[in-house]
Amino acid sequence: MDPIILTFDPPPRLPLWQRLEQFKPGPRSTKIVTIAAAIVLSMSMAAFVVFTTLANNTSFQQTHNLPVPGKSVAPQTSGTTSNAAAQPGGGSVTGTGGTTGANSPVVTLTATPGSVAKGDKSTLAWSVTNNPTSCQASDDWSGTKSSSGSESTAALTTAQTYLFTLTCRTATGTGFASVPVSVIDQGGTGDAAVRPIVHLAPNPATIYTGETTTLSWTTDNNPTSCTASGTWSGALAGSGTKSTGVINKAGRYSYTLTCKNAAGSGYATASILVNDPPPGLPIVTLASTPSGPITPGSSVNLSWSSTNSPTSCTASGDWSGAKGSSGSQNSGALNTIKTYTFTMTCANSGGSTFDSAAVQVIPNPPVVALSVNPTSIFVGSSATITWSATNSPTTCTASGDWSGAKGVSGSISTGVLSTAKTYSYSLSCTNAGGTGYVNNVHLVVSLPPSPIVTLSASPISVTTGSSSTLSWSSTNSPTSCTASGDWTGAKASSGTQNSGTLNTVRTYSYSLSCSNAGGTGSASSSVSVSSGAPPASPPVVTISVSPATIGTGSSATLSWSTTNSPTSCTASGSWSGSQTGSGSSNTGIMATAGNRTYTLTCSNSAGSSSASATLTVIAVPVVTVSLSPASITTGGSSTITWNATNSPTSCTAGGSWSGSKAASGSVTTGAMSTPGTFTYSLTCLNAGGSGTGSGSLTVANAATVYCSGSTPCYGPTDLATRSSPGNCWGWNLTWVINITSFRPSHPGGIKSGASSTIENASATCNHSINAILVGSATIPGYQDASGSTKHGHNSSTQNNSGGSILASYRVGYYDPTKP
Repeated sequence: MDPIILTFDPPPRLPLWQRLEQFKPGPRSTKIVTIAAAIVLSMSMAAFVVFTTLANNTSFQQTHNLPVPGKSVAPQTSGTTSNAAAQPGGGSVTGTGGTTGANSPVVTLTATPGSVAKGDKSTLAWSVTNNPTSCQASDDWSGTKSSSGSESTAALTTAQTYLFTLTCRTATGTGFASVPVSVIDQGGTGDAAVRPIVHLAPNPATIYTGETTTLSWTTDNNPTSCTASGTWSGALAGSGTKSTGVINKAGRYSYTLTCKNAAGSGYATASILVNDPPPGLPIVTLASTPSGPITPGSSVNLSWSSTNSPTSCTASGDWSGAKGSSGSQNSGALNTIKTYTFTMTCANSGGSTFDSAAVQVIPNPPVVALSVNPTSIFVGSSATITWSATNSPTTCTASGDWSGAKGVSGSISTGVLSTAKTYSYSLSCTNAGGTGYVNNVHLVVSLPPSPIVTLSASPISVTTGSSSTLSWSSTNSPTSCTASGDWTGAKASSGTQNSGTLNTVRTYSYSLSCSNAGGTGSASSSVSVSSGAPPASPPVVTISVSPATIGTGSSATLSWSTTNSPTSCTASGSWSGSQTGSGSSNTGIMATAGNRTYTLTCSNSAGSSSASATLTVIAVPVVTVSLSPASITTGGSSTITWNATNSPTSCTAGGSWSGSKAASGSVTTGAMSTPGTFTYSLTCLNAGGSGTGSGSLTVANAATVYCSGSTPCYGPTDLATRSSPGNCWGWNLTWVINITSFRPSHPGGIKSGASSTIENASATCNHSINAILVGSATIPGYQDASGSTKHGHNSSTQNNSGGSILASYRVGYYDPTKP
C-alpha cells in the first residue's frame, strides 16, 4: 500500500527579521539587530548521514536495508558499500548569515548531519569572533549561548526543515548565522532487506521567495517504478536531480518520492522552507555545481549572485579574494579528502551577508579482488592467496581462515594445510568513501587417494638353499611403507630386495603396507620352497576381482593364489604377462563399459590349471550443460539446455540453480537483474557412479539509453548552455524547441507597448513552454486587446503535431535524466 502524504500550508509566520526585534536595546541597536537577523540565506545542504550508533535499531535497520533479526537475507559474496556521505547531500551543513555595524561578531554555525531521519537528532557547533557581549539562539532552539560550543538538538519528530539561528552582539555591531536541518520521513511496506529504500534530500533546504532549489535522490534494491507526490508529481527514474522551479510564496513545501519493486514499496518525504527576503541588505546566494560529494581530483563550479547593489564581495574559506557582485568560478582540482568550505560575503551601507557552499571530497569505495590458486589441493599441500584493491584503501583486513591487516595488494602462501576441510578466505578494504569486500573465497582441501601397492616375487617357487627377488611399487605418494610376514622394516615407496637363502621347506609370505593421509594400501606375495622332488599334482589356481562391478573412470583389484608350487603363471584375457604364484594387482582405470575377464594359468612339472574372474564395468553418466546465449545484459534471460547419457537414475542441479532434474531438458534462467558470472552445474548418478557437467552465463550491465534511443537527445546540461535571449532553447513535452527562431503572433490584438515574442530568459529559456502554449501561463511581453497576458494556441501547436507551426523549430528530444 502506498503511503498517504498530507500537505498543509503552514500558519502565517513573521519574517525572521521581525521576530528577532525582541533583542533590540535601543534605536541604533534595533536597526542593527533587525537588519542582521533578517538574513535567512539559501545554503548547500548535506544529505543523510547514518550514525553507527543506530546500527542495532530495528526501524533504522529496516529503513536503511540492514539485516533485520528474523529476516532471511541472501549473503552477497562481493561488492562495495558506500559511506553514508555518498548519499544525496553528504556530511555537514555550514550556516549562512551576516553582520551590521562596527566590530561586528562573525558567527560560524554548522549542523552535523544536515539531514536526519524523523525522530533523530543533529549536533550544532558554533564559534564567534570579536568577543561578543551576548549570543542568543532563536527559531527552532532558544536560550543564551556562549561564544563557542556544541550541543545536540532535541529529537526532530516532524518531517520538515528546522531552522537554527544564533545572533551575537558587541557594543557596536551584530552578527548572526542560520543553519537548516532537514528531517526526512522514510518508510515502506514489504521486506526491508529487498524492497526499495529511498534517499531524498533538498539542496539547499531553505530559500527565499523567487528562488529555486534542487531535489536529489537515490534508491536501493532496483525499483521498477518511482512516483513523485506532494508538491511535485509524475513518474521519475530511480535516481536523479530535479529543480523545484521558482517558488514565489513563503511557506513549507513537502516532497514525497515512492518507489516499488516486486518485494514492496518504499518512500521518503523531505521539505523545503521558503521565507520572504528582508529589504535593503545585499542578499548573496552561492551554489556549487555539483554540490558533492565528488571524488579526489574533480572540481566544482561556484556561482553566485547578490541583490541590493553591494559595494564589495569577498571570498573566504577555501578560496579568497575580491569578487564581483555576481559570477562563476571553477574551483580547480580538489585533491584532499575533506570537506571544502567556500564562503562569499557581500556588503553595502546597510551591512553584509554571507553564504557558504560545503563540498565533500571522498573517493569511490575500494574494489577488491581476491583469489586462491589452486582452488583444491590434497592434505599436506599449500595454495597461494592473491589480492588487490583499487581506489587507495587506508586499511585492508582479512577474515575467515586468514586474519590481520593486509597491504593494498599482494600474494601469500597458505602454508601446508594438514586438515581436510573447505577453507574460506575473506578480505575487506576501506577508504573514506566506503568499503569494498570479497567474502568466502573457498579452498577445498581433501584427503588424497590411498596408495595402490603392487608386490611380486621372482621366482615364486624354489628349492631349499635358493633365493627369490622381491619387487614392489606404490602410487599416490605414500608417506610410509612397512614390510611384514617373512620380511620386516620400513621400505621405500618402490624398490627390489633379495629374500636371502631360503632353507626351510614351506611357503614364505611377504606383505607390504603403504600409507598416506588418505588411507593405507597393501599387497602380498609368496615364495614356495620345496626339497627338489617333483610335485605330486598340478597347481590349483584361485583368482578374484574386487569390487566385481565398477563405473567407468574407476579401477578394481585382482587377487590370486596357487598351490603345489607352480614354476610359472601366465595371465591372459584382459591382462597379460608372467605373474607370481600369488599376489594382487590393480586393473587400472576403466575408460569404457563392458565385461573384462582375467584368466591366470599356472604350471608345474605335473601339469597346469587355470581360473578366471570377471569384472563388470558400467558407463557412468556423461553430462553436458550449455547456455544460449552465454552472454547477456541485465534484464535479459538465457536458456539452459542439458543432456545426460547412460540412463542416469537421478540428476541434481547445483551452483546458480538447484533441485532434481530430468536426464535432459531445457529451461530459462528468467530475467537476470545482477551482473556477474553464474555457473550452472548438474550431477547425474547410475549404478556405475556419477558424472558432472557445467556451463556459465555472463551478465553485464545494460547500457543506458536516453530518449528511448531517439537522437539528437538533449538534457539539462545541453540546454543550460543555450539559456539567454538570442540563443534561447526550451522544450515542449519531449521536443527541444529553438525559441529564438520561433516567434508566433498572437491574434486578438496587442496593447500599445506590448510585444509578441515569447523569448524571455527567466520564463522560457531552458524551460518547458507547454504551459504558455496551452494558455495556462503568462506570455512574456504579451497583452491582447482585453489586457490578457495569456493566449491558448491550437492543439497541433501545443503538441508538436505534423502540421504544427512548431514543426520546423524542433531541434531534438528532451530527457531530464540525460546529463
